[in-house]
Amino acid sequence: MPSEAKTAPGHPAGAAAPARGRPEIEVIDVPPVFLVGERAGRLRLARLLDGQDGISCAPETALLADLAAATRRNWPALGHYGYPEQYWLKRVADFFGALQLEYAAGRGLTRWAATAAPDDLALVDRLFPRCKVVRIVASPARAGRRVAPSPEAEFHSWLSNRYYLLPVADLMSRADQTLRAVLDFADPLVGAPRRS
Repeated sequence: MPSEAKTAPGHPAGAAAPARGRPEIEVIDVPPVFLVGERAGRLRLARLLDGQDGISCAPETALLADLAAATRRNWPALGHYGYPEQYWLKRVADFFGALQLEYAAGRGLTRWAATAAPDDLALVDRLFPRCKVVRIVASPARAGRRVAPSPEAEFHSWLSNRYYLLPVADLMSRADQTLRAVLDFADPLVGAPRRS
């Protein structure tokens, strides 16, 4: 007589019981958060944010930029398959997002944030058009002043309510308040994020 698989209470007949010792984690499909700025500021914020409100910040790597660069570098070969470049970049985003979600779930967390260098901001926006960006800047004067059109001002208008400008001085001097403001901004249920 064949053995029957055990079903977990509350699971439909035929559904396997979850592995013992490993609780089921529901991963929420919300836009990721990217921490963009100079390395010291983004790493400090990542350390503070990791584990808060279900957010996982994996160790920093250049994996996303490297994968996108490999797609561009190999475009002549990939083009033979008949798909446009955006198709391949979407696959890069899907792979990176899945990797981050699996890392988060493995830690018992439900969503993810990643760090990125300032030069990668356009790439981040292209690959993750729904993401939220915390842009860490050196000083409040640089953050708020608009003397001439700059890449910073251009990205701010592109990203609108998905963009949070954070002076690094606030991160250093008021870490708890700043973390709460960033968490409020990252909350998918908050319609209009508060700005510091």
